[in-house]
Amino acid sequence: MLKPNKHHPHLFRRHRRDDRAAEMEKSLRTIYAEDDGHLPDLGTLERDHRHRWPWIFFGFMSLIAVVSLAIWAGFFLLQPLREFRGSGLQLTIQGPERITLGREETYTIVWLNKDKHPLTEADVRLGLPPHFAVTSSEPPLTDVTTPIWKLGFVPVAGQGSIIVRGVFSGALDTQSALQAIGNYRPSGFSRDFQFLATQPITYKDSVLKGAIELPPKVLSGDVISIVYRVVNQGAQTFADRGTRVFLPPGFVMNAASDSMDAATGEVFFPGKSLPAGASTTLLITGSFTSDVSGEALFVFETGHRDAHGGFLAAERTEGRVPVVAGDLSIRLVANGSHADRTIGQQEPLRITLGYQNTSPERLKGVTLVLGFETIVDGRSATGTSLLDWSKLDDATQGASSTKTRVQTLRYGKKQLVAFSDLEPQADGTIEITLPTLPAASGTKDLVIRITAEGEMLSVGGTKVRRLVHAQPINLRYRSDADVQAEARYFTEEGAPVGSGPLPPVALKTTAYQVTWRLQKTLHPLEGVVVSATLPKVVAWSARTTADAGNVSYDESTRTVRWNVDQIPNDVKDLEAHFKIQLTPSVFDIGRFADLLGETKFQAQDPIVNEALSRIKPPLTTDLQNDEGARGKGVVRKE
Repeated sequence: MLKPNKHHPHLFRRHRRDDRAAEMEKSLRTIYAEDDGHLPDLGTLERDHRHRWPWIFFGFMSLIAVVSLAIWAGFFLLQPLREFRGSGLQLTIQGPERITLGREETYTIVWLNKDKHPLTEADVRLGLPPHFAVTSSEPPLTDVTTPIWKLGFVPVAGQGSIIVRGVFSGALDTQSALQAIGNYRPSGFSRDFQFLATQPITYKDSVLKGAIELPPKVLSGDVISIVYRVVNQGAQTFADRGTRVFLPPGFVMNAASDSMDAATGEVFFPGKSLPAGASTTLLITGSFTSDVSGEALFVFETGHRDAHGGFLAAERTEGRVPVVAGDLSIRLVANGSHADRTIGQQEPLRITLGYQNTSPERLKGVTLVLGFETIVDGRSATGTSLLDWSKLDDATQGASSTKTRVQTLRYGKKQLVAFSDLEPQADGTIEITLPTLPAASGTKDLVIRITAEGEMLSVGGTKVRRLVHAQPINLRYRSDADVQAEARYFTEEGAPVGSGPLPPVALKTTAYQVTWRLQKTLHPLEGVVVSATLPKVVAWSARTTADAGNVSYDESTRTVRWNVDQIPNDVKDLEAHFKIQLTPSVFDIGRFADLLGETKFQAQDPIVNEALSRIKPPLTTDLQNDEGARGKGVVRKE
């Protein structure tokens, strides 16, 4: 670098200008130099404005898009967080809380817009109990099954009312509710709001009035009549009427009803609609069994059944009567029980009929009668019997009559001398055994009804000719469904279904086919499961076929299982087949090898509501039913 020279200052200024020029050229080259290092003619350069405006335009549009997105996001995300603080559409229900069943009731739903702004898309819906029948409405309904009234636009302070009339048919002393739901959309909102009004109701009374006529006192065994009378005091017809009766224990109706539930004593009598002001009468006759004494309660209810089969009682009347023990007591026991039960086909009946003179007087002319009635598919079968009378075992040798609808065994003084003059407190039993017969093809349900009746001609010298009865017993056939398990190497026609050496050889594989056959003549089945376990020397081949359901194998438990959800009543025979592979060990030489463990059968009989269970013995290589493999089941040494 040059230092200033006082003698030649102009030289110093010239060198400084040269340094500045060099630095400027260096800067220009850095900015404008082209690829080959030369500078362009800077005097001819002009500004290029072609790319600035597109960038400005696109930037502006992007800004608008971002702002718009933020505005809409805030609208949708923040609106649900806004609380509607107005009053909206208010509803009130005006009408009775305590209901009289069968009488037309009126309800008024008053609606009012209490908001400071109009409402849109408004409507009123009614939530009605299932046992409320609409008779009329104002405004009228276009669809009674969907009670909704469209209000549409509702101005500020707009109001109105809806009137609904109808008849309740629920059950006495139960509760329900009527609801009104208001739907509306406030001004400035894009979603709907609701208002709910509820009117609780209680069924406390009915237009039906009932009364029972009973004797002041009943002697056990005497036939009595019970009269139940119902009158409709309302202004409308009571439709779909029926009567449910709960009989006291030990009361036997003279006319047996198929609708009677033996467990509860409930009997249902369907009836016709009862017009306004009309009345109807139900007459029941019967007697108490000889072992009944004390107060007996009869309960009668009139109403109708709902959609699910439940009974809605609109009227209930009770009646009590004292029962005095009779002179002759008889008691019937069938197969170890005095109550209804089920039996298997061809299972013998073991009947015990006990008797006792419970009077302080002597009884003369005593006769006992056992009755047997066959009921096929719900009807008494005249000329048909489920009993094998040729094998009757009766040490007392009662006089039989098997040609009538109710087949009988009669015991009088010829069979038991004591019956000519039975002393006070004298007692005894009559016992019989009677085999049953299998169900005929095509039947759906079979019942044997057993009755016992006692008769006396005089009590203490006074002629009375009185009858007494024992509680009848119904023995219902349960399903005879059973399973058969069979292993084969050849079919019945001789075609091979197995493979490998026969007789089987130790350490070599022989394949067999196992068949499970389900057979029945009575009742449908549910939840059918047939299962068995494979021995260790047997392998699963996964080759299966089944008429219904599916056959599966569980490797962890080595269990083969055949599952069938349902078997209808008209399906009598089903089969399932699967292949297994036997590889006998040296310990099996000289004996039959195991092929399949015990076959277990389980199912549910829905008619009698009982579970069925069967167990069949294990299968081995001793194929007695296979003509081609018979005698070839002993394992040989190679």
